[in-house]
Amino acid sequence: MMKATFALLPDIETQNMVTKLAWEIYSEHHASLTIRCLPPHISLKQPFNVSSLDDLANYMQEFAASISEMNLTLDGYQVWDWPNAENPTSGILTIKTQETPELRALHTRLNQELTARFGNCSAPFDGDTYSFHLSIIGGGAMPSQYQTILRNLGSKSLSAQCQIDQLAMFVYDDPNSNGEWVYTTYKIMPLGAKGGPR
Repeated sequence: MMKATFALLPDIETQNMVTKLAWEIYSEHHASLTIRCLPPHISLKQPFNVSSLDDLANYMQEFAASISEMNLTLDGYQVWDWPNAENPTSGILTIKTQETPELRALHTRLNQELTARFGNCSAPFDGDTYSFHLSIIGGGAMPSQYQTILRNLGSKSLSAQCQIDQLAMFVYDDPNSNGEWVYTTYKIMPLGAKGGPR
């Protein structure tokens, strides 16, 4: 089943910081770099089933053009169990993204508009408790190793601003013969008027 989602892309400096940190963690702890097949991003919702990428791309153009550039605050690290707390086989290290009214409104609007246009686009974790974050590295190590990674980062305080001026559309396909999802960046568009018809 094909899935897709939308995410905000931070500025180049932030992307370089995240990818450098991911490589350092990989080198020391041998966690998986698979998640870095996608550019560093702040997801606006989790991946949902989609039947037509062309139709979704047309909606993306409208959505991106209606969003203004913004500044967001990155504030500290956190570890999540993966795939979930009930059955964790690995972990994911993320950077907390401070929620703003604008960010929450985008998440709510996106879910409402997608459902109105394409039918049920629900995904796990979406809704009022959705937690905005920027993933650094995930998979390849047990949850306990990710807790060790988090403790080692404790001395590296993080509080930074990042500028957002692009929207990305990611596409995911069913696990291949190796049992892994295939995913890629399908489209990137600038926010606001710069994202007009093309």
